Amino acid sequence: MKIALIGATGFVGSYILKEAILRGHKVLAITRNPDKILMAPSVAVQKLDINDSETLVKTIIDCDIVIHAFAPPRSDSIEERIAKQTTGTKNII
Repeated sequence: MKIALIGATGFVGSYILKEAILRGHKVLAITRNPDKILMAPSVAVQKLDINDSETLVKTIIDCDIVIHAFAPPRSDSIEERIAKQTTGTKNII
């Protein structure tokens, strides 16, 4: 199975990535920070802003499953985080 994991370097996403690797899945790890990815032969990395909906669709179109583990940076204000989470989630859906 090919899994698109959005937010693969985050707190939750990094655990999901490890579990997917252990279960033998191919993972397209989508992240703002590709340098933080746990690399494995079954992992491909894509740096992507989920607010770019056109590129997001093109990136995940051939995946069997999409897992949304995206969270905005904690350095953003609460208002910015809510706006980014809302827009990002709408784009993923």
